[in-house]
Formats: sequence, C-alpha cells, structure tokens
Amino acid sequence: MRVFIAGAAGVLGLPLARRLVEAGHRVTGLTRSASKQDLIESAGADAVIADALDREAVEAAVRASRPTHVVNLLTALPPGGARSPRDLRSTNRLRVEGSRNLLAAALEAGARRVVAESFLAVYGFPGKAGKLDEETALYPIESKHPFSETVMALRSLEQLHQDARRQGAVECVILRFGLLYGPGVVSTERMLRNLSRGRLWLPVPLTGTSSWIHVEDAVSALAAAMDEDLPGGIYNICDNQPAGLSQAVEVARQILAAHPPRSFPAWLLSWIAPMVASMAAAHWAMDNRKARRVLGWQPTFFTLHEGFASLVGTTAGPSGGVRRG
Repeated sequence: MRVFIAGAAGVLGLPLARRLVEAGHRVTGLTRSASKQDLIESAGADAVIADALDREAVEAAVRASRPTHVVNLLTALPPGGARSPRDLRSTNRLRVEGSRNLLAAALEAGARRVVAESFLAVYGFPGKAGKLDEETALYPIESKHPFSETVMALRSLEQLHQDARRQGAVECVILRFGLLYGPGVVSTERMLRNLSRGRLWLPVPLTGTSSWIHVEDAVSALAAAMDEDLPGGIYNICDNQPAGLSQAVEVARQILAAHPPRSFPAWLLSWIAPMVASMAAAHWAMDNRKARRVLGWQPTFFTLHEGFASLVGTTAGPSGGVRRG
C-alpha cells in the first residue's frame, strides 16, 4: 500500500506511520508544522508540510504521493486539553473544511480507500445509560450545549464520507473512537502524574459512563480498517467495559497504590471547564461487536485496568491486588 496520513505527527498518526512502515508499506505523513518533519521521518515515513485548510496545497501533496489509501486524523487540540468550546474550534474547522479538502484530494489522486477518525461525541448526549451501536439514531443536541459545535463538526465529517461511499466515489471507513488514553495522551499522563504526587482533584458526584480505547488498540483498528477485502462504513472502536471518570481514576489509583484524590463539587467544574464537565456527565457506552465481527479486530486491553497496568508497569495479582512488575 501507499498510505497518506493527514495528522501524521499526532498521538495516533505517528505510531500508525511506524506500524505501516515496519509492515513494508510506503507512507507519506502530512503536518502543518515544519518542526514536526523530523518526527515523522524518524518513523520511516516521508514528511510533507501543508495546511489542510489550503485545498490546493493538500491536493498537490496527495497527488505527489499517489496513495492507494488516505487516513484522516486531522485535529488541532490545545496542548493542555480542551476546557471550553473555543478550544475545539480549530479542530472543528479541520474536521469540516480540512476533511472536505482531503477527501477531494484523495478522489483526484485515485485513492481506493479513505479511513477517517470520528469520536463517540457524534452520538450526541443520551439522557440515560445504554449501549450505543452503529445503528443507534444520533441524538438531537441543543445549540447552546458546550459540545454543540464539536458534534456538528463530527457529523459533517461522517456525512461527507458516507456520501462519497454511497455514490461509489471511493470506499470509506469511519472509526468512532472511545475516549483515548495511553502513552502520549496529555490527559492520561497528567492524571497519572498528579495521582502519584497526591495532587489530583476529582469533581463529585460524577454520573456519566463512557467507552475508552487505548492508543495501541486505536492504531490496530486503523490498520485493520485499511484491508480492502473488508467493507467500509461506520465502526465503534472501544474496549469491552465502559467506565465513568471516577472509575477510571480509581483504577489508576489502585494500580499506582496512590492516595485517593481530593474532591470538589461537580458544579464548579461546569464553570471552570464546561467541556470536561459535559464529558464527565455523558452516557457514551458504545458496543464494539460490529468491529470485532466484520473487521476481525479486538482490543488488546479489554478494560481500563489492563490498559493502565501496562502504562505503569504493574500487573494484577491473583487476589485482585497489585504487584510491581
């Protein structure tokens, strides 16, 4: 395969590029930052510098690489994570305008398959817990909701690729990822660091439940989605056991043998970081059976316990306790 990865210097793009190069494929990675060129090339890929919002530049870059496959991992997340709607506006624009430019370039270059990253927030906000599968109707969302712009951008991205697939222009695969955690994920590294130092604050009470996905499993799903013998469409990519934020923190705390986090009222989080508050209260329990059945993919880390244990070098003992590896 000749693979063009847009967003190749990101937390998913870089390990994906490395994995594909090691498998013998030719990879070209797009980044808008010249400072990340060496990073992409260190993975064995060819690096190209262009702004995904510049349609002509994107078309030239994709055309020159002559890809059989194009992967859309376009984001522009702030280094400290998203706290308010404005923190995601650059990413939202990339998901709408950048995705449109990239898909047009893929079609013009004759690519056979496009794989695009989506996110569980595309479902909207169900009012109660329940498994979400690929056939679940998307929930309406209020215009003033903190996530409204992001949800609309995600739905635009999915619709764009679904339309191209239905029209027979190119085979498209959309992967709806759960909450991402693992090495290189700022929120994960910050949580583990603050827990180990006794500096983590947790809002209470928290009522939400979400699906999660380890970086390594997200990358393996991207790789599986490139198989041209498998059908396109939408797939939920998550582990097998949904968990709320408080459960995730408790799992990590037990593995680290750290002190419990300090607490503060959950209503205060809505004022400090409305995006985080909305995510912590959401019911996003996705069903991954379609991806396991059709793509032949399954997570290596079935639960958060297994995933966090791999991050801190620990394993659970027979009695459920923790021992250092």
